[in-house]
Amino acid sequence: MVHVIVTTGANAYHDVVEAFGYYHYEGSPTADDTELYRYGIDRIYDTYASESQYRQIDQKIAMLAAKIRQENPDLVSVSSIGFLSELGKLVDKEGSEEDK
Repeated sequence: MVHVIVTTGANAYHDVVEAFGYYHYEGSPTADDTELYRYGIDRIYDTYASESQYRQIDQKIAMLAAKIRQENPDLVSVSSIGFLSELGKLVDKEGSEEDK
């Protein structure tokens, strides 16, 4: 049984992106970022992803945080495990059927 997973926020974020049905693509670490930007492509070293899809995920996460705050107005902070638990529920509800 797994009790703890240690990761970076970036790895967790990219897993969430994929859980919502979006993808990362193999690219080149030497690509011209200005040219990629023109096409709405983000580059993380040699990995490409869609800027508009990232913004959609950012919006979902922001809406989740606002919902948690609205439902718990006296809440001062949320633990990472608590927030990720809520994020997991959102992924279960709205995520890609392929990943369920």
